[in-house]
Amino acid sequence: MEREPGPGEEALLRALGELSRAGRAILAAAKADSCGGGGAAPEMLQEFVSQKIGRMGGMIHLYANFLNSLHVHKRSEAEDLWETFYHTATRTGQGTPEEASSIDVLDTTYLKLFIYFINNSSASVRDHVEDLLQFELEWNSFLSEVDAGLKANCLQAQLKLGTQVPGHMTFTEARSGREVQLEEILQHREKLLLKNQSSLDAVPLKVLVISFGCREGALQWLQETKCPYDMLLDPSRQLYHAFGLGASVEKVWNVSVLTYYAEQIVCSRSLPKKIENIVDDPHQLGGDFGLNQNGTVIFFHPSSNPTDRPDLSEILLAMQ
Repeated sequence: MEREPGPGEEALLRALGELSRAGRAILAAAKADSCGGGGAAPEMLQEFVSQKIGRMGGMIHLYANFLNSLHVHKRSEAEDLWETFYHTATRTGQGTPEEASSIDVLDTTYLKLFIYFINNSSASVRDHVEDLLQFELEWNSFLSEVDAGLKANCLQAQLKLGTQVPGHMTFTEARSGREVQLEEILQHREKLLLKNQSSLDAVPLKVLVISFGCREGALQWLQETKCPYDMLLDPSRQLYHAFGLGASVEKVWNVSVLTYYAEQIVCSRSLPKKIENIVDDPHQLGGDFGLNQNGTVIFFHPSSNPTDRPDLSEILLAMQ
């Protein structure tokens, strides 16, 4: 279905202003709930992460409303819309590359947009977008401070490409409840693809879905998703930790991830739902890993965020 024509400058400015104001209100509440972020006591941060951080998810719907108000599906399309106003603006800016280079810029995206504003944008559009970008930098910075306060991302991978997964590692089969060691699975002499979610069909290898959750939640997930693959439970997260897969609020709640989820909503795609009465850890990162018949790692992809998944062609090439 085609989108309606884009909004005028007044509607764009209103949408940008509402997004920044509402987002700052959510961020201010999160800072209050966490007693200031990274400088708070670890127990206060743990309480915030386990009980209150979910309120920051309201930002997903703010981004979705923002995109809908501009009649676009993606953040990149919103940025393209901004550029149309830059091109139509009077080119009378007095900034210079030397002035731009003297600014303490926190990321390359901000630098690119700032330089463009100096030369091509009206002051009104420039101010609104700069305000949004500054807010988003503050959002991500707050999450990084929380991770630092919790000492997240401190795991060092013990298993890498070319290393062998210990055969004595023990898991629980989700469907049967039976305990099984990796060496028993390897006796079938098949290559293994280890995933914490599954999306492969009809490929010449054995796919295992690995979860750190409880069996009750795993069975419900298998039923709801109709997943055809075997699932192994790793409640102690021994394999997660061996692959260096830690937990991170910054990698789960940062602007790019929330924007991705907003884009899914705008495109009428459903988001993963929390299973009722099941304790979960949404901040645990996953990945995709392949083993040969001897248990040696031949494919290694720890996810940098919840949306980071390798292409199927990349997996199959490594697993040949």
